[in-house]
Amino acid sequence: TTNPNNYDLTMEENFSVNTSLPVDIQNLEDFDINTLKNIINNMGFAIDLGVQYQINEKWSVGAAVSDLGFIHWETYPTNYESHTADGGRYYRDGQFYFSGVDVAQLVDNKEYMDEFVDSLASYFPTNQTKLTSYNSATYAKVVLEGRYQIHRNHAFSAMFRGDIINRFFIPSLTVAWDGMIANFLNLCVNYTIMPHSYANVGAGIGFAFNGFQLYLATDNVLAAFDVLNSRQVGLQAGIVFNWGKQKKTKPEQLPEEKPIN
Repeated sequence: TTNPNNYDLTMEENFSVNTSLPVDIQNLEDFDINTLKNIINNMGFAIDLGVQYQINEKWSVGAAVSDLGFIHWETYPTNYESHTADGGRYYRDGQFYFSGVDVAQLVDNKEYMDEFVDSLASYFPTNQTKLTSYNSATYAKVVLEGRYQIHRNHAFSAMFRGDIINRFFIPSLTVAWDGMIANFLNLCVNYTIMPHSYANVGAGIGFAFNGFQLYLATDNVLAAFDVLNSRQVGLQAGIVFNWGKQKKTKPEQLPEEKPIN
């Protein structure tokens, strides 16, 4: 935090981070091509489940959960932990308190700044601990959706989505329109409300070809015009393959007319 009157800084550090890397960063000289195999040594499991119910020709509802699972990390797992410590005269009430540098010493004493920078490690020490392994949850998402089909090529939909990140649940609500402009072109426009984020106007475009589809979508078009002040932006691109064969029905043949004698 920054004092609004004299701009003094008060900082407090508390973090604990688990990491798992393909190589041991403490012994990089042991790196060889076989080390790259460690990239796929961390196994996990996740599942996607969904259901859709067609109420009538116009209305349908659906529910789904995706990426619900975990990853078991085994390659060089390490924990890094740090808490603000009493490193000297800048320590106050469990925090690092900084009121600025002494300009006179900064000019006259060349070692003053170096000594100050070196002393920061005393206030923010980092402890490193080797782990045997650890688990982390995947980025799970819960979705509830309702859809109204205006006619064959156009529809409105509303979707409630909850993102589960660590132990936090982040809800969002989206309303959208999508339509087939041509046999090969699909467009979508949507608006999303999220906690502390209300200016999320999204758009998407899809191209349908024989056997597969390409699509590109974003949930915040406005972010491209104000990148530094945008809270978030998501961009997704993909390809969808279609397998199968549509059954063709033969036209009914009329019975042959018998000749009149």
